[in-house]
Amino acid sequence: MEGILYTLQTLWISSVFAPIVPTAAALFDFQPIFTGNKCSHSKCELICQEQGYDGLAVISSPEAYAYALHMRNHHWNLANEVIFLGLTINAESGLATWSDGTPPASDIPKTGGVDLSADPKTKRKGRLETDSKFGMGRGTLAKKGLCGNHKNLSTEAFGTSVNGMKPSGLSSVLSEVEVLSYLECAMVCGQDSRCRVAVFNSDLLTCMTGGSGSYTGFTEDKKCQTFIRSGF
Repeated sequence: MEGILYTLQTLWISSVFAPIVPTAAALFDFQPIFTGNKCSHSKCELICQEQGYDGLAVISSPEAYAYALHMRNHHWNLANEVIFLGLTINAESGLATWSDGTPPASDIPKTGGVDLSADPKTKRKGRLETDSKFGMGRGTLAKKGLCGNHKNLSTEAFGTSVNGMKPSGLSSVLSEVEVLSYLECAMVCGQDSRCRVAVFNSDLLTCMTGGSGSYTGFTEDKKCQTFIRSGF
């Protein structure tokens, strides 16, 4: 991009705290099941609900994933445990779906690189494997479980701002909406766990979001400001 002037800024957006906040993932409400015995996927789900949670945790965004790994490895002492999550095979579509109804992002790290929906008849329950990647299993063998709240929670996203640039070769558009500011556009991206880039057009007051691998680079456009969200 020789001859093009642009600036990079680190940005953490949150829809609860001040507009730009270097927060320590305070929005995530996860809690492991600390019991002497492990549980099946369905039993873990029930225990979570009995403890006042929505169910097993939804770790659908890069920010939630980073927080869960940090807590698992440094605070919960569960680094060597397989942990059940709120991820199951949808009975109608046969596809892996989080408990909040959203599909897993395309760049979600998968054990062995295997599609999470590859064996929907037998491997129907999601879990965080010991390699820190996501996998599916039968859900009957006892494992640890991670509880979480995911209904009506605010969202946050961490990434980089690029001024005077827009993505080039954008192949898949997740959404295109009218907004009043770049910050609002970045927050739109934060509300979709699949979003990895959001471009704000100051002339049109529009925000366009795209998923992982949806663009090939950047081109100069003084009307645009782009939020590049950190991935998994």
